[in-house]
Amino acid sequence: MVVNRLTRLGRNTVHTIQLVEEFNWWGLHLRTLDLGIDSRTPAGKMVIGVFFNFNQYERENNREKSLAGIELAKHRANTWADLRGAMLRKLPKLRKPSSEDSR
Repeated sequence: MVVNRLTRLGRNTVHTIQLVEEFNWWGLHLRTLDLGIDSRTPAGKMVIGVFFNFNQYERENNREKSLAGIELAKHRANTWADLRGAMLRKLPKLRKPSSEDSR
């Protein structure tokens, strides 16, 4: 089986390794076009595992950063809303112009 990118083969490291092992059981071999990895060789199997571990780390790291960014945005929104509310409370109350003011 030929894949363009190794990261598109499986959902996670365990799933991908299971797929590669199943391919080997069926007599199929995996080759990647982007990196030239061949699952028939011990080095190719090792490289597949290493790359998928790095890829899984990167996905989890990006997820953590995204969640942290969302929490920061929520905090900033609350801070901005609190600041805006405080500023509005400090401003003098605006009153509607009455007919006496127009004289």
